[in-house]
Amino acid sequence: MNRDNHEYKETPSAVIGNANADGAAHRGWFIGQFLEEKYGLRSTSVIEVKWGKHHAGEERSVWGRSEKATTLCVLFKGKVHIRFPQQECLLSHEGDYVIWSAGIPHRWTMLEDTIMLTLRWPSSPEDYEEQVQISSDDNFSRNQLDDQDE
Repeated sequence: MNRDNHEYKETPSAVIGNANADGAAHRGWFIGQFLEEKYGLRSTSVIEVKWGKHHAGEERSVWGRSEKATTLCVLFKGKVHIRFPQQECLLSHEGDYVIWSAGIPHRWTMLEDTIMLTLRWPSSPEDYEEQVQISSDDNFSRNQLDDQDE
């Protein structure tokens, strides 16, 4: 396969593609239930996979949460700061990762140009929501979270 002339090929046993090109229509997500059946093995409710290329300074400033899915982010290049209601992490070395359970809100800031692979399982329709309100059960007020960003 020539990278410049991206071509999607599928045989009964293998799919050959390019994550960057195949995910372009879905913000980097190239495997998951959101794809039509014509995409074969890439259309699945078992897992979602995203090839994320982000620029320094890019951020998700609102809280997002997946109610049913566990999420894993693996850093390939760059540096990212990920916030959770009661914890923060910095992925800064190739291969660093963070995994979190379903129902845990998160947000992030790219500190450098970054490439990450994100896996979310299972892949459920309309499972992810943004602008999640943090409950008082989290023992972390909105002001405390905002103070940490400074």
